Amino acid sequence: MTWSPELEKRRGRLADVLEGHATQTRRRARWNHRTSMTLMVLSVLCSVTAAGLGFFTSQSSRLVGGIAILTPLIAYVAVNLKLEGKASWHHRKSNALRALSSRLRYELPEEPTAEEIAEVSKAYDTLNVTMQREWDATLSFNWRGLGRPETSVGAQTSGTAGAAAK
Repeated sequence: MTWSPELEKRRGRLADVLEGHATQTRRRARWNHRTSMTLMVLSVLCSVTAAGLGFFTSQSSRLVGGIAILTPLIAYVAVNLKLEGKASWHHRKSNALRALSSRLRYELPEEPTAEEIAEVSKAYDTLNVTMQREWDATLSFNWRGLGRPETSVGAQTSGTAGAAAK
């Protein structure tokens, strides 16, 4: 079988897409991790500053209280943005993308078939779908988590029916 220049272009373009996506994803992972660490350090610094001002100076209680309230607010934001989970997700996705790129560049035969290149492309599509599902299930911001837990209609109905049966 002769090696087609078109197949070489496809292989090269797919490799470039995989490498570019992996690099971008790795950058996002670092940003999420650094932001998380920055927020946590800022939270601790606010706490230490408030304690120091309250204990060693005669600053207004409003100032000390204002700084002290920043500690839980910053920590709350950091935890609810799930930055560490997002950093881990981005690292795992980047690693998977690099594995696909490695497979495409080094594990396929010297002259791969169109089907072999298509298999890597399908694996890329599957990875994107799988990772998006995971993101939606575990990492997307959820406003419902901020309020009271909702009771399901079925639980209310069965509880009412059970009480009426007694």
